[in-house]
Amino acid sequence: MIFLKGKAFNPTDLDPLMSLEVKVISDINQLITIEKGWESILDQNNYLSIALIPRWFTIWWKIRRISHAKRLHILSCFEGNKLVAIFPFYWCRAKYRGVPIKKLSLMVDGISPHGDFIIIDEKREEAIHAFLNYLASHKELWDIIILDKFRDNYNRGLLLKMLDLYNLNYGIQSSLKTPIITIDKSWDLFWSQRSSKFRQTMRNKLNRLKKYGSVSVERIEDSNELVQILPSIFKISTLSWKGEVNRAITDSPVETAFYRTFTQFGAEKGLVNVWLLKHNGEPIAYEYHLAYNGIIYPLRADFVESYRYLSPGSLLEYYILRNLFEKKECHTYYSCADDYFYLRNWTNGFENLYRVDIFNSGTLSNLLFLGEYRILPKLRKVGILRKVKESVILRREK
Repeated sequence: MIFLKGKAFNPTDLDPLMSLEVKVISDINQLITIEKGWESILDQNNYLSIALIPRWFTIWWKIRRISHAKRLHILSCFEGNKLVAIFPFYWCRAKYRGVPIKKLSLMVDGISPHGDFIIIDEKREEAIHAFLNYLASHKELWDIIILDKFRDNYNRGLLLKMLDLYNLNYGIQSSLKTPIITIDKSWDLFWSQRSSKFRQTMRNKLNRLKKYGSVSVERIEDSNELVQILPSIFKISTLSWKGEVNRAITDSPVETAFYRTFTQFGAEKGLVNVWLLKHNGEPIAYEYHLAYNGIIYPLRADFVESYRYLSPGSLLEYYILRNLFEKKECHTYYSCADDYFYLRNWTNGFENLYRVDIFNSGTLSNLLFLGEYRILPKLRKVGILRKVKESVILRREK
C-alpha cells in the first residue's frame, strides 16, 4: 500500500516507490504505438467494455472538429517499456458556471456508455499516484478536471482516497443511473417475474399490433447490410419525436459521423448489429446495438412518431429481449440510458455513474469549488435559489 498515515503528506515522499514514467499522447495517430499494450491490459484485467478499446477513442476523437482550444491529452504510464495504464483525457478551454477555465476532461460524451481509467491490476495504486503526481507538477495546465460518467469501481475509490492525500478539492455528483438487465435465466422465468400489470399491458400491445397489417422484426448483422441500412436509421430518427426538437441523429454532425464511422469499423469486427421493426415492409423503429465480450450496448433507439399508436419502441424492446434470453448470446444488456420509468418495467438492476470534479489549488479553482460544492448546496437547502428564480419570473411577467 502506498498510503502514508500519521504524518503530513508530500508527493515526493512516494518517489522512491515509483517506477512509472508518464508520457503524453497529443496526436491521435500516436495511439497505434500503444494499441497492442492497451488491448493486452483490457484482455488480462477483465475490462469488459467496448467504450475502453483503443479504436473507440480514435473514432471518438477524429469525428470532432478540433481547434486550438481543444487538444488531445492522453496520459500513458510505463514501467520500463511496458505499458501499465492509460488515462484518456483531452484539454480544452471551457466555462464552469459561466467562468472561463482550462479543463482536462475524460473522453466521454452522450454517446459514451461510461468512462474509466485503464490500468493493470497490480499497478493500480502506483499508476493513479503517477497520474496525480503529473497533475500536481503541471498545475499551470488546468483549473478543473472533469471525470464524467465515471464508473463506481476500484479506480474511483482509490482516486478519491489519493485526492485527499494530495490536498486537492473535489466534488461528486450523480451522472447517470443506468439500468442493466442480466441474462442469466430462461425467458419464461424472466417474463414471469415482471409485474402482472406490465405483462398485461404488453399482451394488449401485441394483440393490437396484429390488427394493423404485416409486421416483422429483423436483426441486421451482415457488414454490407449494416452500412446500407444507416439511411433508414437516420430517417426514422428524423421522423421521431426527437426530430421535432432537433435531437435526431442527423441534427448532430458528430453523432452522424460517429454512426457512419463506427458502423463501418464495427460491422467488419462483428461488434455492431441493428434491430428493425417493419410495418408492411417499411422500417418504423430501430435499436442500434454494440456487442462486446458478452455485453450488449443499445446505443440508440427511435421510432416514427406517426406510428406511436402501435407502441413500436416498447414492442421492439420486447422482441429483442425475448430473443436475447432465448438465444443466450450475451450475459448483460447495458441500457446506456438513465433511470427512465419504462426501463424499470424490465429490471431493478443499475450501475451508478458519477461526475467527479477535481479542482486545482489556485485561487480561481478554490472559489469555484466553494461556490459549487459548499455554497450552492446550502442555498438549495434553504430554498433561496427557488425564491430568486420565482422573483425573476414575476418581474418578467409584469
